[in-house]
Amino acid sequence: MTRRRFFAAGLLLLIGFMAVWFGRDSVLPPLAGWLDVGETPQPVTAVLPLPGDEHTRPFVAAAWVRTELAEAMLINQNEASPDVEDGVAPPTHEIIRGVAEVRELDSSQIEMLDGASTSTADDLDQLDAYMNEHPDATVAVVTSEFHTRRTRWTIRHRYPDWSDRIVMVAAPNPGFETPRWWWTDTGRRLIVSEYLKLGYYHLRYGNGRWVVGAAVVVVVALLAVRRRRSSSERRVASGEK
Repeated sequence: MTRRRFFAAGLLLLIGFMAVWFGRDSVLPPLAGWLDVGETPQPVTAVLPLPGDEHTRPFVAAAWVRTELAEAMLINQNEASPDVEDGVAPPTHEIIRGVAEVRELDSSQIEMLDGASTSTADDLDQLDAYMNEHPDATVAVVTSEFHTRRTRWTIRHRYPDWSDRIVMVAAPNPGFETPRWWWTDTGRRLIVSEYLKLGYYHLRYGNGRWVVGAAVVVVVALLAVRRRRSSSERRVASGEK
């Protein structure tokens, strides 16, 4: 009986792989689209660009202030990385502050949040302190499209008291086109890792067994697609038909 179950599970997994590969142009784009839960812009008290993509998120946040959709920009403070400690790179919060200043935000429109963050959960802990100190405030949280679902889920499950005062803003994904995210190493890395992180957050902060199971299937399928695509690229590079 056990062997039959393993055989059945293996057969279903193989069918799933084949469905993903042959139907990748219609199956894979929604995997990235599902992660995007960005909302329609609306006026808020402040806007918070989460660390992680300083080339896009701070500029989107600054635009909210400049167009008077937000009164001020909040900035997370991150724990110093080895590069920061060695003086090779500036702190992330200083980069974001620099963007705000380049976009001509006044110092009164910039507020640094207290703490030393190393993760999305830490970033939101800093926001939690701000929301508790400002019980009437509304905040637009800016992050990349693929990161909005996990951010919203974390807010709703860890901070239900103020989750209804948050607007999720989806900034463009960095380094890849969302409808063709599996075409680039950056897209594959970010989307696959996001599903793994989403599963981890569900396990740590909620009941996420179904998410973990789905993430495992997705990751294995995508690894199969990547291996097949890499093989094709090597054949093309070597001049094989």
